[in-house]
This record gives sequence, structure tokens and C-alpha cells, in this order.
Amino acid sequence: MRTGALQWNLYQDGADPQQYLEAFLVASWEEHLRQHGGRLTGFDREVEEKTRTMLESATSRRV
Repeated sequence: MRTGALQWNLYQDGADPQQYLEAFLVASWEEHLRQHGGRLTGFDREVEEKTRTMLESATSRRV
């Protein structure tokens, strides 16, 4: 929420406790794009990159 989100939620999948869904509510699509384009801190960028790498690895193992 420090980057401008109005609301944040985290949901755990009842059928698969290892799966989570993170949801943010922002005022507009333009605000969403700003969050990903310029409002990230260095730490945020590092976390997003690690997450992206883990997701790509998990996806490639499922195929």
C-alpha cells in the first residue's frame, strides 16, 4: 500500500494451501501502470524479479 494502493488482500487457495493470490485495488489503470513503472523501490524490484524467476521455473516444470 506504500506505493498507492487503496486496498490489499491475500487469499489462500482452500484446495491447495501452497497457492496464494495477492490482490491490490488502485484508483485507475494509469495508477496501476505507475506502480509498476516508477514507484518501486530497489528492494521491491528485487522481490518482483525473484518472484518472476520462481514462477517461470514452476511453470516450466508443469509443462
